[in-house]
Amino acid sequence: MNFYNPIKAGLQGAWSMLRASVADADFKGQEQVLAEIDQTMNWQTTQDLQQLPEQLLSIRERCLRGRAPETVMARIDEVDEVLQDLPSD
Repeated sequence: MNFYNPIKAGLQGAWSMLRASVADADFKGQEQVLAEIDQTMNWQTTQDLQQLPEQLLSIRERCLRGRAPETVMARIDEVDEVLQDLPSD
């Protein structure tokens, strides 16, 4: 079994919960954040796990500028926690 499979499953779940919280929220730039999350969650992007922290930072900054609610920011923190478990090459 590939040790990345559980990590990818955790990432997929965390990103999905982040997307749902953004979709349920109402803040400036929400549609752009949803588009960025969708792009990040696509198959090709998730094949290069090392890109994900940079993409999450971009999403975090966009949410901060748009004054996203705390529920969204908490989900971003959860995704970040999962990313911290990525093995470094």
